[in-house]
Amino acid sequence: MLRASLSAKVSLAINARDAMPKGGRFTVRASNIVFRHEDGFPLTGEFVQLSLEDTGVGMAPDVLARAFEPLFTTKPKSVSSKSA
Repeated sequence: MLRASLSAKVSLAINARDAMPKGGRFTVRASNIVFRHEDGFPLTGEFVQLSLEDTGVGMAPDVLARAFEPLFTTKPKSVSSKSA
């Protein structure tokens, strides 16, 4: 689970980098949060919330519409985000 979580974060960072070809900022924030039944949460306890933000140009509407499709990519087939 930890390896998959780290892999997902690295992929997000690489995608953010690729979205900012002229430079920019990629920010990762972590904060502690508490979910309580009385606040309407079905899950309770202490959790870590991760927030990721970049200063890229954003996505065109047609790309945004497909962004959560499992295998959707805007990268050419010859480009891979895997490191050597």
